[in-house]
Amino acid sequence: MDEGYNKSWVQFTANNKVMGIACLNYDPSLLGGHRVYIRHLSTIVIGHFKTALETLLEYIWTEMPCDHCRVEILHLKDSEGNTKVDPDVKAAYAGCKFRWKTLTNDPKTGKRA
Repeated sequence: MDEGYNKSWVQFTANNKVMGIACLNYDPSLLGGHRVYIRHLSTIVIGHFKTALETLLEYIWTEMPCDHCRVEILHLKDSEGNTKVDPDVKAAYAGCKFRWKTLTNDPKTGKRA
C-alpha cells in the first residue's frame, strides 16, 4: 500500500459479519492518467471471492476516477513445493477480463507475481 497514493480499504459484509477485505490505491507510475491498483483482496470463503471481485470492480469504476485497473497475484508454494497461482483466484480475475502481462521474480524476497 505504501507504493501508491489515495489509499482505500473496502470491507465486504453479510448479516453484520465481515466476509472479506480489499486494499486499493492509485498507481504512481502511470503518467497522464489514473490507474487503480488492487493491492489485496481476500474473502473468508473462497466461493465468495468472485462475487467480492465483481463488487469491488463495480465500486472502482463508479467511485474512483480511473482509466485502468491492475492487480498482482502472488504465486504460493503448494504442498509439493511447486510455486503457482491459486487456480480459483486466477479464474475469478480471468472471468472479469483481467489479462496477464508480466511475471516478476524478486531475487531478494523470493516473491513471484
